[in-house]
Amino acid sequence: MHGQGVIVLWVFGLLFVGVIGIAMLVLVAVLRAGGRIFRHVGLAMGETGGRGSAPSGAAGRPRFCTRRGCLHPNRGAARFCARCGQALGGGYDTELYG
Repeated sequence: MHGQGVIVLWVFGLLFVGVIGIAMLVLVAVLRAGGRIFRHVGLAMGETGGRGSAPSGAAGRPRFCTRRGCLHPNRGAARFCARCGQALGGGYDTELYG
């Protein structure tokens, strides 16, 4: 009888550890996705990104790539998108929303 109790404790212990591990993986995935969403929304609203300061070497506000599906924020002085290579256009800032 004592042997079965130990086995039951091990089974429940392993199940508990597995559930906690899965919950932590889900939490990390949600936090990473949320960080990307909030960073993208903040950049679309005119923030410079980073930790409260403009990226090093940036001249003015970031210029967003106009290629559909990219919308990468680039340095203000950049002529081409750092992610996809698309030309950023004229010498003016490209706005996402009017």
